Amino acid sequence: MEFDTRKTEITHQELRYARNSLEYDIYILLCILASSKSLHKNEKKFYGLFMQLMDFEKSEIYNKVFSIAIRVRNFIDNNKLKSESQIVGTIEEQMGEKKPLTLREACNKIIHSEHINFDIVNAQSHYEHKGIKEFIYVYGKKGKNNWKTTINLYKFLSHSMESLFV
Repeated sequence: MEFDTRKTEITHQELRYARNSLEYDIYILLCILASSKSLHKNEKKFYGLFMQLMDFEKSEIYNKVFSIAIRVRNFIDNNKLKSESQIVGTIEEQMGEKKPLTLREACNKIIHSEHINFDIVNAQSHYEHKGIKEFIYVYGKKGKNNWKTTINLYKFLSHSMESLFV
């Protein structure tokens, strides 16, 4: 027998957990961005760790960005929210013209991306740099057309939180 949970406390608890989980992921990503430069500045104090630091940061940023994008886009669509005013970056399509990128469109581009690059402070190589900045560069293709987005993660995270409390 099917048990309908749409009007029970269980559903409300699940929604509360989903929102808290999303807020937690946003918090973790903010912590990574805020601490990256400081950790790289003090890398000699953590001998051995700094060689893996960039890999840890990139891996966790990938995971959190994808997870947040999927859930925020789902939340925007299910609640029929408007995100036209929530600009989080730019999109550059085939002809090189840059246009504003909304939160919902940024979520779509992240979900359908082929590659993501990071903005690195004073990058000499993959392991020689001074931390990760707040911008990611997301690449993909729609049909035969390539696109590139530049996303400010602070704006992306801020508007993601804002969407939860509309």
